[in-house]
Amino acid sequence: MENTIIKSKDLPRFMKRMIKEEYGKLPRKIAIEAGTEFAPDEARSYFDGNQGVLVVVDLASETYAVHRGNFGGGGEAGMIACRIDIDQGKQKIPRNGAVVIGYRGHYMDARIRVRPEALSGILPPSDAPGE
Repeated sequence: MENTIIKSKDLPRFMKRMIKEEYGKLPRKIAIEAGTEFAPDEARSYFDGNQGVLVVVDLASETYAVHRGNFGGGGEAGMIACRIDIDQGKQKIPRNGAVVIGYRGHYMDARIRVRPEALSGILPPSDAPGE
């Protein structure tokens, strides 16, 4: 599956709330991609005044864990090394899980990578596989 762009309003309610809380706002549209692994540094922010945010989501229980990077740019805030900023190791997305990868601050961006077998729980019915 290539990236699928959906209207954010079509996400499950808890995902919309989580994205708004953790990334500062809910974008009008969001990319969803199928995958089984991720690297924490994919959420790294390269822009001054932005902070990388990685959220590991359990779609079945609607719980999640948030991991933050430092704020990009110079000064003390840009010099603190966080796992998101340096960890390039591949990790498996948990079963019934997804990860939201992006950054917040002056700019905001987020995309969702979800295990292929869990796609139907996050895509609107018209975009879900087999629909």
